[in-house]
Amino acid sequence: MGHNAGDDLNEEKITLPIIYLINNAEAQNKDDLKDIEKAISEHDIVKIKYYLNKYNTIEQTKQRAEQEVLEAYKQLDLFDDSEYKTALKQLAQMIINRSN
Repeated sequence: MGHNAGDDLNEEKITLPIIYLINNAEAQNKDDLKDIEKAISEHDIVKIKYYLNKYNTIEQTKQRAEQEVLEAYKQLDLFDDSEYKTALKQLAQMIINRSN
């Protein structure tokens, strides 16, 4: 599970951390980010990682994921206990705990 930093950008995928970054970036940094979906070089990846940290977007994304997992748990609690329900809850927790 997981992949290398920058893989999504190399595949021209815009992920939630990137969306948060674009929305939260100060005006003077927006120029650096305008072609973010085309960032392929290692230099571009390093620059994007810097901005992800600067604007705290990874933490913001983790908080959103935790909210979604809590909502998933509420929905799963509508069902009787079973091995499938347990597996789904464990999967949701694994997604929260994974590190990239």
